[in-house]
Amino acid sequence: MGLTRLAVVVGALVTAGCAATAASTLSVGSDPTAPTHLPAQYAPPQPGDFPVTATPRPIVLFSPPGPASVPLPGGPATLPLIDVGAAVDAMSEGGREGPPQELVSAELSTAAYLTDRGPLELPVWKFRTAWGSDRMWPAVTPEAFWKGAEQSRMTFGATTSDGLELRVRFPEPSPPCPGEAPAVTEAVVTERPTVVEVRLRTVSGGGGTCVHAAILRGTKSYTVKLTEPLGARLLMDEEHRVVHVTKS
Repeated sequence: MGLTRLAVVVGALVTAGCAATAASTLSVGSDPTAPTHLPAQYAPPQPGDFPVTATPRPIVLFSPPGPASVPLPGGPATLPLIDVGAAVDAMSEGGREGPPQELVSAELSTAAYLTDRGPLELPVWKFRTAWGSDRMWPAVTPEAFWKGAEQSRMTFGATTSDGLELRVRFPEPSPPCPGEAPAVTEAVVTERPTVVEVRLRTVSGGGGTCVHAAILRGTKSYTVKLTEPLGARLLMDEEHRVVHVTKS
């Protein structure tokens, strides 16, 4: 689909045979090639917010010309798409102050996004800027995403083969202080109807207040067992950050 000229400023967005209203300024300071460029604003979700019984399961991101079939983790689903004007409006809504960015063409394409259940290929609107760079925005209706098109915070991942036994990765404990025994930690889970929360508990050692050098710690794998399969429930840590789960 060709566009004669698009300027992401307040005014008219003219497409081939249709017109829509563009929003204010689209930020030009972020990575123009990243297909996962979504609004950075994030409010930690409450465990009860997730609609665990919804079908199809809402897409949790780790951001009309007609419906599209999307291969969701729970099975294919037909989802409505937004038009090009709505995509520009959505991109502009999260823009910072700065000069407007000119868009010269748009086409419906696909791009891979990282979700809490692994990579997912989604329809996207792909825009070409006057500078020759590309910007992408999900073409799927915002209602298909949990919390709209906000990008959920993600922590270390987990793997499972049956949904009951999970191997979750956390940062290794800090080194012990002089004369102190190394910290021994274990993973503890709390199961709720819409979310499973996993956290670390110190069993022994650790607890010192000495100052450690700033070093990049590795990760450690912990095995936890659930009383019911994880299913469509979210997996989160104690700070309500989404844990990425993949099949092992």
